[in-house]
Amino acid sequence: MKENTVNHLYLHFEGYFQCRLATDPDPTREGRGVSGYTYALAGEDDLDQVIYLQGEQIPDKNYRESFPPYPGPKASMGVRVTQVTYPNLVEKYDPGDEILGAKIFLMDNPIYEMRNQIVSDGVQRIAPIINPFRIRVEKTDSGFVLERFDPLAKDGSNTPSWQLEFADYQRRVPAYNRPSDEVLEAVSSEGMMDVRAYYQERKEWLMTKIALEKARDEPDPIKISNWETRLAVINEYSGDPDSSTPGFIEGRVALQSIWEHSIRGGNPIGVGLDNLSGKLLPGDWQTRFWMGGWDGDVMRGYMRGWLGIPFEKA
Repeated sequence: MKENTVNHLYLHFEGYFQCRLATDPDPTREGRGVSGYTYALAGEDDLDQVIYLQGEQIPDKNYRESFPPYPGPKASMGVRVTQVTYPNLVEKYDPGDEILGAKIFLMDNPIYEMRNQIVSDGVQRIAPIINPFRIRVEKTDSGFVLERFDPLAKDGSNTPSWQLEFADYQRRVPAYNRPSDEVLEAVSSEGMMDVRAYYQERKEWLMTKIALEKARDEPDPIKISNWETRLAVINEYSGDPDSSTPGFIEGRVALQSIWEHSIRGGNPIGVGLDNLSGKLLPGDWQTRFWMGGWDGDVMRGYMRGWLGIPFEKA
């Protein structure tokens, strides 16, 4: 799906997201983590599988410090509109001031609907759909809101995938799921990420945190235990230093999954379009985006893509 050049306004977005989920061989609904490489630490809520695109959605206790410090404080985390284009118009048209910086949300607590190889259906265990899928674009200072829901079922109902034939929701399965240099560039502060060096820095940072806390007059045993758990997981799932093969936690960082589908639910919301000197047109919306760069230690990743809406400039 490429950008349509006929009456579509395109909102390009990117940024960090968080998803706290259990990993193989744990079942997806395992709340604390038992046999995979992700765990809910002391003081954190259960792993909920929910995809949060904005830091403001995440309780402080579920947002882990990291080093390298990407994306930094929780308040700075989020997927936002970075560019706006309207290919249909030859002359200059710049609606960006009203939309640039708008926040992207996936509403209704969506998850990656997968089975972690508990049910080996050959589809959802390795290439999950995001369900439910209700996308919202919001910029409060300009009063701009776009929102639309995409049902899985052809009849428009919100039927769960396990009650549908694969052909009914095939369009929502990622079209691409493998390592990508684009991901490593997006999550690096300087060019291409060296994943092994990235986790080596994380391990050294955690060891320093542990040592400093233990040296305090009244060390916090929970902090120490949590940092030690994170350090142990990274050590266990990193690659052998004498081998060029990345470890499990390292190899997941470069993975990129691309979703590309229409958004066809009824009653789309469009508020603040008057400021763009145009109006929403009937018809399906389109989206193409990827998610990747998932760091199993802090359970955060990166998202980049675009949303195309039928639009006519006045």
